[in-house]
Formats: sequence, structure tokens, C-alpha cells
Amino acid sequence: MASSVSFNDLDPSCLKQIFSFLRGDDCARLACTAPLWRDAAGASDLWEGFIQQEYHQEAGKLAEVSDACSSTETCRETYQKLHLLRWRARKMWKKLEGWCTENATQISESLQAGATEAQIQEVERELDVTFPEAFKQIYRVHNGQLLNYDQCLDDDNNGSVVRPDGSIFAGLFGGYSFYNHFVCTRMLPLKRMVKWTKWMRESDRMRERGSGEKRDPDEHHYVLFAASYVFNKAFFLDTRDASVHAWTVDRIHFMRAIPEQRASGVLDGILRWMEVYADRLQDGTYQMTALLDDGEDTTAQQMDPSRGICLFPVTEPGLATAVTRGVQVRTSSLFAPELSMVSTTGNATFTLAYSVEFSLLQQDQEGTDEALDRVKLRSRHWSVLDGSGKEFSTVNGAAVVGKYPDLVSGEGVFRYQSCSRQANKRGYMEGSFIFTDISGCDSPISHSQEPGGNTENDFTVVCPRFHTNVPDVIF
Repeated sequence: MASSVSFNDLDPSCLKQIFSFLRGDDCARLACTAPLWRDAAGASDLWEGFIQQEYHQEAGKLAEVSDACSSTETCRETYQKLHLLRWRARKMWKKLEGWCTENATQISESLQAGATEAQIQEVERELDVTFPEAFKQIYRVHNGQLLNYDQCLDDDNNGSVVRPDGSIFAGLFGGYSFYNHFVCTRMLPLKRMVKWTKWMRESDRMRERGSGEKRDPDEHHYVLFAASYVFNKAFFLDTRDASVHAWTVDRIHFMRAIPEQRASGVLDGILRWMEVYADRLQDGTYQMTALLDDGEDTTAQQMDPSRGICLFPVTEPGLATAVTRGVQVRTSSLFAPELSMVSTTGNATFTLAYSVEFSLLQQDQEGTDEALDRVKLRSRHWSVLDGSGKEFSTVNGAAVVGKYPDLVSGEGVFRYQSCSRQANKRGYMEGSFIFTDISGCDSPISHSQEPGGNTENDFTVVCPRFHTNVPDVIF
């Protein structure tokens, strides 16, 4: 009778050969089950094979995640770090996909299938860069967005102007507007990444010649991966360390959009940047709303073609709220790098946009103790303060952005956006508004008509203090 042979009877080299047909994560699980299997799974060339097979890399060249694989332990650590990057990228995308499917169908449908290794390598050759592994893991899940506006740009061969359509509001990384300034940042697929990075490099050379100011010689390592439809706002990957940088107003200088973090020994800046963004969508910091806001919040706005992810926070601590005689004022701010100026000399001007929302609460709503039926704004007062709370500027004037919000109890809100500039990264704004009680007035609601000259029913509404800070993470 033939004797049976178990796995434990096999030579370690035979076990290693069997394990080589597995994925690295499965091999790691097997190594936890028995001492013999652990020994067989410890071969250096086994883990080098997993790295080559799953990540298309030579272990010894992955300095970004580990020292060269000079030992079995180092090779396994290298694989573990790569595996963790892949897991984090997929987890981040799962959050974004879930949120977009529920709240932003157009964005969800614009996400393309993941890029192949051949596509990634072709872009590396075209741009003469080597992408960090964190970036590759992101694009292996989704190769950017496919939007109709971009397709029209690609198809335009006659030099005619491509008219914007609703897809310009479907940028994955959100947007905002104030005055005549509008941005909404989409994620570029690899094909357009090549096209627009080359364009950026050439336009930078032209600006350098025109301004006389020298560009950063290391900008050759920068790759454009996200931008608004007219490229007035753009984000770049530094391929050397996976960090993210935002263009400033002169398109010569950049601002880091994610803090440096090297304690983990992994170059993961762009992944951390997208993880923070995904978390903010999930926790409700950012919401879908009309990006080209006319001030009035109505049911029809739910069908507004300019609906997109708005980067003005709608939750605390980014949102401040105050109520005076039933008039609720909600304020929030964001940093606009594309309108800010930084330089190598240390001089800087930072542009902060802010959103103000008015509503007249009903008597039974929390925060109101009297029943006003209708009120109208007359004027505004702003105090602009530095990081220490010292006032350095005041603004007084009639109306807000040329309008006189006319509020009826329990009937929607009036919202407007504006901006301020400051020399420091930290600041505050606070102020007040003069409203007049026009309860009982039966004239049609009008935000353009100035209130009458009778000031007997005027009262002051407090605007809560809110931060105007340059954040550590910039979107």
C-alpha cells in the first residue's frame, strides 16, 4: 500500500515553488499557519517575484517604499508597504464611488476604468518621469474622468471655440464661484495629463521669458493631474516625492497642497490628499449645490445645471452660525490658491473667499424668540482681523454684492460669495448687517430694490466671527 505524502513532507524548495503561484497576501497568510511554511515563505527571491508580478517593479529599485532588498525581511517589508498602498487606494476610491453614486451621478459616471501598466509606462516615457507607487495605485483604480467638454476639446480640429456645457461642473475635486470667478476641478486621465503637462511646461517657459523671473528648475518633475476647465486652477504631482502642489496666480510659483509626512517612510502625499478629500465628502463637510449661485435657494435649484461639489464647508468647525431676532447668518470660507501670490522673497498675498447665507427663521425654530414675518437688508459692516485678532481693515457699505436680500419667514435662504485678501496665512472676519423689519409688507419680494428711507424699524444682525486661514490641505 502506497504511503501518503503531506505538505509537511515536501522539500522547502518545492513548497517555495508552490507558493510562487499564489499572490503575496495569500502567501503571507500561509506563513502564519506552520513553522515549516513560514520558513519556505521567507525566501528573498519569492518576495521579489511577488513585487515584480503584482506591482511590475524590481524590488531593489523601490527606494520610495524601502531600502533596496538586501535581505528577506526587507523584501517582505517592501511588499507589505506596497500592499498597504494598494489597500488604502482602493478604500479611498470606495468612499468616493459610494458618495458620488448617491449624490453626484454625473461625476460617478465620468470615472473611467483603471489604467493599465502599459498606459502608465507610456506616460512616464512621454513626460520623462517616474511615477511614485501611490500615484500608480490611484490611477490603476480609475484613470481620471471622461467629461463631454474634454471630448469636444479632443475632437476639435478646426480651431473653433468649444462652448462649455454642464460637464464643466462635474469635477471630482469640487469648485466654487464668487463675482465673475468660477472653478471646478476635474481629475485628468493619463492621455490628457500628457497633453496638458506639455502645454504647461511650454507656457511656463514663455512666462519666464516675459516676466524675467526664474522658474523652479525642478518643475520638470511636476505633472498636471487636476484642473478646472479653463485651467485657472490646477494641481500638480511632484513625481519625486508624491507631494501635491497648487498653481498660484502668476503660474510660476506653487504652494504645497498636503503637508510633508515622511515618518512612515512611504511617499504617499497624493494618496493622503485624496483620502482627506474623500473623508470630507463622507462627513458632510462638502455638499452638492449650484456652483453658479444667484443668491436664492429654491426647489428649482435642485435641477440647476451648475450643480456640483461645493468647497465652502457646510459643517462645523468650518461653518459659523449666529441668530439675531430670528435672522440667521451662516458663514464659511475657503482658500483660493489660483488667485494668491507667493514668491521666493517671502512676500505673499493670500485670497480667501467667503460665503454668507441669510434666512429668517420661524418662531418655533431653535434660536429665535420673536416672530418677524419679513425683513430686508440695508447695509453691511465688516472687520478684517489678523491671526492675533487685531483689526487691520474695515468695510462699510450699502447692500451685499449689489443686492438687498428680502427674507420671508420660513421661506428659503439668500446666499452670496465674496473674497478678501491678506498678507498672513491666519486671519478672521466678523461684522454685522443692518436689516429693517418690513413685516406686513405685501409688495413682491425683490432682492434688487433698496429698502425705504424710514429707519425706525432698523436693527443690527450679528455676523459670527469666522476664520480666513490658509489651510494645511488645499483643495
